[in-house]
Amino acid sequence: MSHPFVWVPGGGARHASGDVVPLPGVEFPEGVAVSTLCGAEVSAETGEVAWL
Repeated sequence: MSHPFVWVPGGGARHASGDVVPLPGVEFPEGVAVSTLCGAEVSAETGEVAWL
């Protein structure tokens, strides 16, 4: 069962997003604009530091 949202780091925080993660579906590529459930639009960040 899939979740109705995914977590994405961006803008120095983690955000919930209803956007579909592009294949292979692990995470959004660096710099992709992502709409968040709080109404903000952030650029996705990747890597361990982004998730801290």
